[in-house]
Amino acid sequence: MILAAGSSTRMGEPKLALPIGEETMLEKIVRNACASKARSVTVILNKKFYFLLEDIEHLSVNIVWNENYREGMSSSLKIGLESIQNYAEDIMILLADQPDITTEIMNNLITHHFENNYFITQPLYCNGVGHPVIFNKKLFKDILKIEGDKGGREILVENKNNRQLIEFNITQPIDIDTKNEYLEYLNKEVI
Repeated sequence: MILAAGSSTRMGEPKLALPIGEETMLEKIVRNACASKARSVTVILNKKFYFLLEDIEHLSVNIVWNENYREGMSSSLKIGLESIQNYAEDIMILLADQPDITTEIMNNLITHHFENNYFITQPLYCNGVGHPVIFNKKLFKDILKIEGDKGGREILVENKNNRQLIEFNITQPIDIDTKNEYLEYLNKEVI
């Protein structure tokens, strides 16, 4: 599940429509997810940015519109999870503004998640833990209780004994929130 319903207030414009090479930021992360071992891909979009659908309509994804995007990230988690909880055993949560989360990262996490019997699988990068995070169905009810503009941090802490960390010998993929971060990202891509 890709969370892509933010308001982009710090960017000052819809950041997911910004170009990264030949595609938009949104298209890059969605394409990577579609190429992964994930059984299906659901994208949570902000109704205010309906035009973003054009960037991904050629990909095989389920679209869920979040009309309550002002309530923060938890509203996207809830509406997305409600749309798939009846058939999903596990859910990988990706942030759309982290375009360097590759198919390889996703596949590595998926493989480890299904090989072991943990409720949570999370990457451990050289500079700390990060996204994407896989949650088992046993934690769905806890995710549905999250309020405000936060993700599953509390769930991660409460279930630290039932969480496996998968090591990656790279730095955590950047979360692009501001113009400066976007420009730094583009400069890094050119180097």
